[in-house]
Amino acid sequence: MAQHDPQRTGRSPYQGPQAGQIEWVLKIGDITPSVALGPDGTIYCAVMTRAIDSIGLYAIAPQGTIKWIFRIPATLYNAPLVAADGTIYIGAADNRMYAVNPDGTLKWRFPTDSRIYLDGSVLGLDGTLYFVSNKGTLYALNLNGTLKWQLFVDYGFAGGSPTSLSMSPDGTTLYVGGGVNVNRVVKRGLYAVSTHGAVQWSDSLRGKMALSPLVDSDGNIYVVTDSVTYSFNPDGSIRWTYQGPRGVGLNHPTMDRNGNLYFLVESYSAGGWYIYCLDYAGQLRWKALIPERWFGVSLVNDADGTVYVGGTGGADGGRNIYAVSNGSIKWQIPLNGDPALNCPAIDRNGHLYLPTTSAPNVHKGERLYKIK
Repeated sequence: MAQHDPQRTGRSPYQGPQAGQIEWVLKIGDITPSVALGPDGTIYCAVMTRAIDSIGLYAIAPQGTIKWIFRIPATLYNAPLVAADGTIYIGAADNRMYAVNPDGTLKWRFPTDSRIYLDGSVLGLDGTLYFVSNKGTLYALNLNGTLKWQLFVDYGFAGGSPTSLSMSPDGTTLYVGGGVNVNRVVKRGLYAVSTHGAVQWSDSLRGKMALSPLVDSDGNIYVVTDSVTYSFNPDGSIRWTYQGPRGVGLNHPTMDRNGNLYFLVESYSAGGWYIYCLDYAGQLRWKALIPERWFGVSLVNDADGTVYVGGTGGADGGRNIYAVSNGSIKWQIPLNGDPALNCPAIDRNGHLYLPTTSAPNVHKGERLYKIK
C-alpha cells in the first residue's frame, strides 16, 4: 500500500538496497501513484497507457514479467491496496471501487458518488475498507463489498490526489484531511473520525489541508503544511509545532523507528530541495540539500533509517533516485530522464521498486525500476 502501512509512516521493516544498482526496468505505462507488494512478492500497480484497452491493474512477478492485467477503462490515480487474504482493492475514475482476486478476476465492485482519486485507501483491523471519493464522501465498505456507512461533513473530506487516509494503531480512528469549497477555502484541515463513522475532533490547520496525516506507534498524528509542521496528541491537542520556511511541497512525510520525521522543503535560493529531519520532540536534527527541481510526492525509509526519494529534474535536467542517511547522500541513480513522482516500496529481500510516470511536455517515464 502507499506509504507501507495504515499509519502512513512510509517505514519498511526491511533494509533497503545497499548497492544502488538497477536490476531491471519494465516499460508498461504511467504508474500512479504507488506500487503495492503482495504476500508472495507480486508487485501490483495501477497503469495508464495511451491504448485504453491496456489501462488497468497490473500484477508483476519479482523477475519483471507481467502475470496478469485486470483491465479498467478509466483513469487510475488510486494506489492498489492488498489485504491479508490477497484481495487487491483499487478505485477508478469510473466512480467505482474494485476488489480483485489474487488470480486477476473480479471479486466485486461498488458504485460511488464520484471518481476515486485519492492516493491511499486503508483497511481496518476487521477488514473494512475506508476511502474518500472525489466529491469528499468518506466510505466504509464491508468485506463483501456492501456499504457499511458513509459520511459527508462541512466541505467534505480531501479525496483528490495526492491525499491519503491514515489510521490509529489500535484501529479505532481514521485521520483525513478536510475538503475545499468552490472558492478553494478549507473549513477544517484535519478530521479524526471513528471507525463507526462519527467525527471525534477536527482542527483548522490555519486554513491548510492535511494531505497525508502520519501516525506514530503512540498514536500521535503529524501533518506537514506549506510552512508549519504539526504534531497532535490522540485527543486532538497540539504536542508541538515546527515553524519552517515556506515552500514545503505536496509530499508525504516518513518516520523512522526512532520517531524521527522527514519531509521535503523547496529552496529557491539554493536551487534544489532540502530533506528536513525533526526528532520526536519536534527539534531540527539536520537538513540535507538535494539538487533537484522537484521531487516525488512520497518519502519512504528502511530499517536503518535511510530515506529514499525520487526526483524529477536537477540543474542538468537529470532525474535521479536518492538514498539519504544521516543528512548525507548514500547513493543516487540516474533514471534516464524518467520523472519519479510516485511512492517507492521495499520488499523483504531489500529491493526497492520505483514507479515512474510521464509529465507534461516530457515524453519519458512509464517505467517500473527494480533497484538492489
